[in-house]
Amino acid sequence: MDGMRGGTLIVRGHAGERFGDRMRRGTALVFGDAGAFAASRMVAGTIGIAGSVGEHLAYGMRRGSLILPNVRNVAATNRFVEIRAEVSVFWRLLTRSLAKEGGAFGDLAKWTPRRLAGDVSVDGRGEVFVVE
Repeated sequence: MDGMRGGTLIVRGHAGERFGDRMRRGTALVFGDAGAFAASRMVAGTIGIAGSVGEHLAYGMRRGSLILPNVRNVAATNRFVEIRAEVSVFWRLLTRSLAKEGGAFGDLAKWTPRRLAGDVSVDGRGEVFVVE
């Protein structure tokens, strides 16, 4: 089974459970909320969720980037660890490409994100950017 393999998907409302499950490439943005297991088993690509997220966020994530511009309750867990690496160049490039969609993604460039890496339970090298 394969997930999304490229392109851009824009959801102007809410997304249900398992949004972005097994995603392999491309960009998917949700302007509303996402249900449980969002970005689960993600292999690559970029997901942005502007609203709240359900439980088990990024469960089994191997690679890829998850951007959470308005989520305040994401903390380092036993599956994700906080990383203090320099990401300013990557962040500028990423936010420039997302800014054209507007909304919560329009002014990400003015923020410095917290970066969490994981899911370490599957030797994942994915990253979650929490903009606070």
